[in-house]
Amino acid sequence: MVSTDALNSSKLEGVTLSLNHVPRCATSPEYIRALEAFGVGAFTPAQVAAKCERVRRLIEARPLAARPHLSVVIPAHREEHYILGTLRSLAEQTYRDFEVIVVCNGEPAGSPTQRIAEACGVRVVNDPAPGISRARQTGLMAARGDIVVSTDADTLHPRGWLSAIAGVMRDERVICGAGLLRSTSSRYAGTAW
Repeated sequence: MVSTDALNSSKLEGVTLSLNHVPRCATSPEYIRALEAFGVGAFTPAQVAAKCERVRRLIEARPLAARPHLSVVIPAHREEHYILGTLRSLAEQTYRDFEVIVVCNGEPAGSPTQRIAEACGVRVVNDPAPGISRARQTGLMAARGDIVVSTDADTLHPRGWLSAIAGVMRDERVICGAGLLRSTSSRYAGTAW
């Protein structure tokens, strides 16, 4: 494992990589619990439809440019019990200039995950071949944004997550970033690199 100190002082073709200036996205435990209650677990078809409609309204309420600044790519494989929370956490972002692409990976077309994502009003790309690396690449190829952000289908994001990313990426010396995450499927909280 590379230490933070080593990353902070390393150079890559004249580009300084720094993790010290990345702002933290504060969020309350209550907000995360509300997202978990909303979108993590098994729900009846009627509950899923109502929740998808709520997320869709949030997504449609923000204007989408023909070429968004950020593209958020979400590889998903059998994530129907988690993706609603993830999509709602993205729909509630304070930063508005982004698109969401869910790559349904290793599942047949029309999978429950795909149907939920489509009902929520996000772009869906179906890739029947399995593999998370392949799914991220497929999402990268479908992305229209200037900056591509990748997350997992079982991760809940604080409202300022994309604002923090966009703010850091304004510095032309920054070429990549990492941040804290909370995966809803594993209850893991740590740093993603």
